[in-house]
Amino acid sequence: MLKAVEKFNEELTKKGSPEVGMGAGINSGLGYIGEMGSTARHSYDILGDAVSTAARLESACKGYGVVLIVGPATYNATQHDFFYLKLDDLAVKGKSVGLDIYTVLDIDRLEHSTSMLNHNTMHNFYTNQHFDQAITMCETLKGSFEGKMDEYYDIWIDRCEYMKTQKLPKDWDGIFRATTK
Repeated sequence: MLKAVEKFNEELTKKGSPEVGMGAGINSGLGYIGEMGSTARHSYDILGDAVSTAARLESACKGYGVVLIVGPATYNATQHDFFYLKLDDLAVKGKSVGLDIYTVLDIDRLEHSTSMLNHNTMHNFYTNQHFDQAITMCETLKGSFEGKMDEYYDIWIDRCEYMKTQKLPKDWDGIFRATTK
């Protein structure tokens, strides 16, 4: 899907048209699928907490500067199949528990192993309220991962700058609590 969007955008750019944006949330879990409703009004649908969470992950894509966000159950089941980067600990709207969320990059994992370690170090700095060090690491990481995470690092720098102005409780857990769907 990611490759198809990139290819389509290349074609659009060649024609002088603007690129299209995309966002997808992928999550795994229990759900209900099938005909729902009554004889007067019904539809084929998928319902459940995992589905609602996937929708909220999709909505969060723009806020993280990525086109794909993957929930923890999907990550755990496929972590060896794709090149994942952790994005955040996010409590989606309506939830109090944070989820580790990830994005997938269509690049060679081995070529970017040092950058991946630096990325994880940046998250540790953030969680431990070392926001200046997290900002420095974000600046260092720009251009890594073939530049595909640069917008994310700009967004993360802004968040760290904001967090430096906040009086955080001693038991702050680093979880970002979304207030919108």
